[in-house]
Amino acid sequence: MQKSRTLLFALLAAATYAQANETIRNANSQFTLSIGGNKLDYEELDIFELTEEGILDSERGTQAAAQVSHSYQRAFAGIERVYHRIEFTFAEGSTDCDGWLQDAETGALVSPYHSRTNARIYEASVRIGKGLAITDAPEWQVTPYLTAGWRKWVRDSADTPYGYREDYEHKYLGAGLLAQRATERTVFGIDVGYAPMVEADMLAPEFGEFRLGTNSIMSLGVSLDISITQRLHLTGSYQLKEFEYGISPVVDDMLEPPSKTREQRLFVGLGIQY
Repeated sequence: MQKSRTLLFALLAAATYAQANETIRNANSQFTLSIGGNKLDYEELDIFELTEEGILDSERGTQAAAQVSHSYQRAFAGIERVYHRIEFTFAEGSTDCDGWLQDAETGALVSPYHSRTNARIYEASVRIGKGLAITDAPEWQVTPYLTAGWRKWVRDSADTPYGYREDYEHKYLGAGLLAQRATERTVFGIDVGYAPMVEADMLAPEFGEFRLGTNSIMSLGVSLDISITQRLHLTGSYQLKEFEYGISPVVDDMLEPPSKTREQRLFVGLGIQY
């Protein structure tokens, strides 16, 4: 009787492991189209103590966003659970600008300034990793990965009084950890990432290009994948990113101050599993 029970438990554990493995593999092998919103919170820091709040200007607002991604998890070159993901995100809308008008000759702040800014955000990223099974918890998979990416923010206030266009751009290389838990038809994921910037700059067509100081990008995300049919999946995700730019060198008696950015993205989408 004891041997029969042991065998039964072993078979159940094997079946649970196989089901969870297949559910996570299917969630990680999709072409997905998502729509949602991008909330931008940007502040330029006052290191010269010109303001009481310590902020020279800020941009805050939510933009409509879309995301296209392709992910894949399979055995490759004899290695099980090889994972990769390619992702492109685009957001467009406006932000509320709160700042100051500044005297071009003396640098003194003249008066508060408020306007609406057109915003476009582009981001592309790729990651590759290796899924690791947890023997004592077969419904879980942990995937360490390497990642590389590029982001561009077009901050365009050229159609407002005193406004002009600025393009902020950076590239990054980093690593992260994706933890996923499967049930029969769903996969819940938690994603943590750390990526130092490789380079960063700001281009203002009216004034020139400014090389920005580079820092690291911290990210945290949660996701949910629901299998509707054998191939059709409903997906949802939330991501938070925070990063900073350092002060630029002086260019033609001008510089770009340090800044910090907090960006939140919320998406719902449909995926086709293959």
